[in-house]
Amino acid sequence: RALSNGIPPVFKELNTSTSSDKPLEIDISIINSIAGYAEILRKGGELWQAKDLHKKVRKILLSAKSKRLNIRCGNTIGIYSTDYVNESKSDRVVEESEIDLHLAISHTQLGCTFFALKKYNDAFLEHQAALDIRLHSLEFTDAPISESFNYCAETLCSMENNRDALPLS
Repeated sequence: RALSNGIPPVFKELNTSTSSDKPLEIDISIINSIAGYAEILRKGGELWQAKDLHKKVRKILLSAKSKRLNIRCGNTIGIYSTDYVNESKSDRVVEESEIDLHLAISHTQLGCTFFALKKYNDAFLEHQAALDIRLHSLEFTDAPISESFNYCAETLCSMENNRDALPLS
């Protein structure tokens, strides 16, 4: 289904659905496309639009985590396809542990958007949330954890809190 104003049809259904009989479904490729487009907007300077789309992605992921939505994964590859997120199996429902990692990426992307908007407190909260998820879900030596530490440190430096930033970098 095509996107309408950057909103997939399932997102509109999430806002109006009251039935708890069967969760709605969305393919991970749609979420990847929205997040990818938001990143294009962010890197192109359209920060407010990027922030809005990243928040929509977050709402979809949180709906999946609360079991109001099933995220399906076919043989798609998108910006979330990494060696620690297993998207290689045929059509299946994405597991909660994978949703957590997608949420961590969402927090990171929104944190970068807030950082570009010079909303450093909001950026720090997003990067800290990503770090918390990653510390819980990954091995300490995995690269996304160091990415989160670095984003937290960079944000703290921008907040002129160098003393707290140094141990994180």
